[in-house]
Amino acid sequence: MFRLAAIFMMLAGMATAGAWPRDKGSWFLATSTEISDLEVARRPGELSIFNNLYMEYGLTRSLTLGLDIGHSVGSDPDYRVFVRAPVLSRQGTYLSLEASLGRVDDLNYSAIGFGYGRGFTLGPNSGWFGLDTRLVRAEGPGAEHLRQSKLDVTAGLTFADGLQAMAQVFHTQVSDTPYTSLAPSIVIPVGRRAKIQGGLVFDLRTPALPGVKIGLWREF
Repeated sequence: MFRLAAIFMMLAGMATAGAWPRDKGSWFLATSTEISDLEVARRPGELSIFNNLYMEYGLTRSLTLGLDIGHSVGSDPDYRVFVRAPVLSRQGTYLSLEASLGRVDDLNYSAIGFGYGRGFTLGPNSGWFGLDTRLVRAEGPGAEHLRQSKLDVTAGLTFADGLQAMAQVFHTQVSDTPYTSLAPSIVIPVGRRAKIQGGLVFDLRTPALPGVKIGLWREF
């Protein structure tokens, strides 16, 4: 049971889709690396390193397809494919429905999720706020004793020079055990369509040193 809970915790580190649809024919790509357990930095072989590849494609104006692949060094990659569609769009507010299928270790799983997103202005700056939820149903050895729910909260600001500041709270419940982390970051534009993200990840359950996350975003 502990092994399954640890495996499903990896899903909490995978990207959050958000409620906004992708424009028809457009792609979004994000890659990231998160390094944690920095208190053992003198023993690099014991560091925890998690890599993530996330892609979205706008199939139509209201249908977005996606692929999310996560890889914790020393284990097999985990993945999910998803489809997302808005069910409400009004004055900058979106409510979307997402369905996904995935695999983690030797477990297959299906999930359904809802996303809420809203844009706003704060003085001369524009911002966004999002809520994403997901309920997971797993199939495989021991999965009858495992359930997972997930809630992610994101808030961010875009400044006049294109610099973005954002904070995310990731909360997942694996059976009866909660896990919560806080991830503040900045996003720096590089050229017209690329951005670099850098930030910290605080595990709110423990006093351990925060993890470090760096990523690259690209639209095309």
